[in-house]
Amino acid sequence: AVVDQLFDKLADLGDSLQVLGDDGFRPRLASRWAWAPDSLSIAFTLAPGARWHDGRRVTARDVAFSFAVATDPAVGSPYSAFLANVDSISTPDSATAVAWFKRRLPTQFFDLTYYLYVLPEHLLGRVPPAQLARNPFVRRPVGSGRFRYEEWRPGERLVLAA
Repeated sequence: AVVDQLFDKLADLGDSLQVLGDDGFRPRLASRWAWAPDSLSIAFTLAPGARWHDGRRVTARDVAFSFAVATDPAVGSPYSAFLANVDSISTPDSATAVAWFKRRLPTQFFDLTYYLYVLPEHLLGRVPPAQLARNPFVRRPVGSGRFRYEEWRPGERLVLAA
């Protein structure tokens, strides 16, 4: 629940809870997206105002980095299986992340946008994947979501600020 408050996804599931296709989704980090005619790729255009809580801009490199982290066996992400149909993420420019799929599935948009938390490459890019779980970032995260981290006293309290 805390991660969902601190980190935005490319798109949010809308009130209809429709997970087939993209009709039921609202923009978050991505201001819009465009499907390839064959439905094997989706180009996400990042919102110009998308920022990390440290003030840096969210970029397409963050999206590609996050996919690499989520699918790296050394990380052991519980979401990697849900991202197995994503072949790769390319970054033609700093504001465009293109997700390439292995095959067409009715839930491919949901799988990508629901299970891929976008992480700050500028803060975590030099951390070896196997060491991410022990990095100080885990205790003092810098997100892009509606709330930012303020304080955490384990076993006592966690403070997030709007």
